[in-house]
Amino acid sequence: MVGNTLYYVMIWFESPIETRIAFDGSVPHHRVALAVPPDWYRGFIEAFLDVVEPAATPQGAEAAAWAELRAGLVGLVERNRDA
Repeated sequence: MVGNTLYYVMIWFESPIETRIAFDGSVPHHRVALAVPPDWYRGFIEAFLDVVEPAATPQGAEAAAWAELRAGLVGLVERNRDA
């Protein structure tokens, strides 16, 4: 999850479709095969962004981009919650 989260944070804006496809498989796989519930998956993404985002000291449009990134990644977890 660490590697996936870092990778998809880095490519979210250039390849959101790749990210969506990956999460469509990753979230259910983690839930079924690894007993990692979607709330933990989402929590890891949120914690990762809580640590990294302040280091970037985003303001203005950059802050909006961070919010969009967070909403997008968390949204993909939620979209796959019961898949």
